[in-house]
Amino acid sequence: GKEDFYQSVTYPAVGASRSHSNGLHFKNNYYRHGHACRQSIARTVVMRDGKPASRKTWNTTNRTSTFDERAAFQPSYAVNRKNGKRAGYANGIQRFKKIKTCIRIGYGTVFRYHELKLKQAGVETIGVIDSHEEKRSAASSAGFKTFDSYENAAAEKPDLWDICVRTSHHIDVLKKIIAADPPANIIIETPVCHFHQVDELGKLLQNFSGKIVVNENYVLSNVTRKIRELSRQLDLRPTRIISEMSKNRKKDIARGRFIDEELFAFGYEGSHIVTNVLELGKEYLPVKIIEGSCSGMFVDTRSGKKYFPKQGAMERNYISRSGASVILSTSMNGRVKYRYPCPFDIKRIPLEDAGTRYRILAVEDKEKSIIVAGFYEPVKGLNRNEGAVVILRGGRIADMIMPISDDTMGNLLRRAVEYFNGEA
Repeated sequence: GKEDFYQSVTYPAVGASRSHSNGLHFKNNYYRHGHACRQSIARTVVMRDGKPASRKTWNTTNRTSTFDERAAFQPSYAVNRKNGKRAGYANGIQRFKKIKTCIRIGYGTVFRYHELKLKQAGVETIGVIDSHEEKRSAASSAGFKTFDSYENAAAEKPDLWDICVRTSHHIDVLKKIIAADPPANIIIETPVCHFHQVDELGKLLQNFSGKIVVNENYVLSNVTRKIRELSRQLDLRPTRIISEMSKNRKKDIARGRFIDEELFAFGYEGSHIVTNVLELGKEYLPVKIIEGSCSGMFVDTRSGKKYFPKQGAMERNYISRSGASVILSTSMNGRVKYRYPCPFDIKRIPLEDAGTRYRILAVEDKEKSIIVAGFYEPVKGLNRNEGAVVILRGGRIADMIMPISDDTMGNLLRRAVEYFNGEA
């Protein structure tokens, strides 16, 4: 029946949609910054000789699945739900191609992370595009082939395009990729665009025939998963949930790094802060927004001390569907607001400390006097890609689960490749 047709990632009227692998979706051109409304069920049918061979059903809300083991699941085709057809797909049937090669746009810090993680996932970078001559030169010196146009890069027939440039360039780069390679597979960093560009993005993706994964790492965090599991095991009825991500960004601003003038302090970690809460369950979606707070900060720049409004710290509060109070908090001035008595506690991040981050998600049950607090990497005393979860009873440590392997970027990029391969 129609309900069995693939409806999550090959819907023709949608630019791109949420699959089990990515952090955002576009549904009928509807998008909200940081997170989007979820399609709760995505179904996949594997076709062999024109007949269904097996079916896998994903519940994208709680990440569970049912699987028909009587037929081996070897995803090679997907059928579009809408009229069984899609532009560019013969008879509505899409053959998945194994992702092996990649063109990466932007040769900077994010490039190095993606290069490592995608290489581990079996993807080879066959070329680099960067608008800066010195970066193209550096890429060439490192052994990468460089391209001066998207058309020349598309001639190499890459299986994947990986966008690793600033958010302000995302829309422009997407336009060029889609023009050069209409059915492209694309990975793009979060946020996918600035808030004022949402309508432009929707129009751009209206007739897009490829696939996009927005790289929201925290969707697949093992720390969040452990918090969720422990909260259920302890039968908590959360009265308050706190999601905080703080660091000291004064040096970045002094060096001329990007300053978000739309979402201000929330523009840097906001999507991660929201994602972590929503990954606990749909019962923590907001029903009533409560007024929050914000503050600016002074930064010593080359031209002297300068004040940056709303860039120091920001907090937004709301009441969730469950009735729990949710606090979304971030600080760019190094001051940590929500602290818990444990070895990973940080009071303040000094100006000269560019590597320390304070990233936590805490579920509090006031009636039981229990708190389950998760600490995301980098965590003091642990290796990179390792996190920890602490259980507090009456304000004292009752248990610590550590280290928790939590390579969120690696997990997401591997899942993205699986998605493009038709395996997720």
